[in-house]
Amino acid sequence: MIAFEKVIKVYPQGGRSVTALDGLTMAVAIQGLLFVGISQELREQQRIVEWGIRRQLGLDLKRLAGDPKETVFLEPLGYIGFYSNLAMRDTPGLCSPEVVTLRRAGVRAAADLIAALKPDWTVLRAGEYAAFPLAQRGEFHRAYRIVAVYDARAAINSIAWLPGRDFLLFDAHYLVWRRRTSASERP
Repeated sequence: MIAFEKVIKVYPQGGRSVTALDGLTMAVAIQGLLFVGISQELREQQRIVEWGIRRQLGLDLKRLAGDPKETVFLEPLGYIGFYSNLAMRDTPGLCSPEVVTLRRAGVRAAADLIAALKPDWTVLRAGEYAAFPLAQRGEFHRAYRIVAVYDARAAINSIAWLPGRDFLLFDAHYLVWRRRTSASERP
């Protein structure tokens, strides 16, 4: 049997050769570090984003809604939809054929989908809301009022070592809007 050291010798360095076994050891070490980093990232995502924001947001919507048939427009369907038990109008349309129909007709921007669907509630990441064109933002404010803000950015930023921090920050700040139902609620 031939030893690994004698099979492949690459780039001699001062009397010792880098071998295939050395390369394999380095690859395993790198994979181990990646595993540790990703495990930390996903543990904090579950704790802060999924349980801390999305689950709580869903429970709060369930409590605030007057009727279980009320509709909610949002993108992150999972925890919020499950815990609110309300009628979801998600983009891209995983559970709402109405959204799929609108998207096929060319309506793709969140502000346009909301204007067409007129959901009772709208849940937007702060970045999604910031992307609304000014004219549509004014129209949105006439139809909706903000009722809650969920912001976990400080909790995420307080963690000293967090690989993938930006991945968590993307889902760390949500705004919840309620449709205005009467003229007295209009701005």
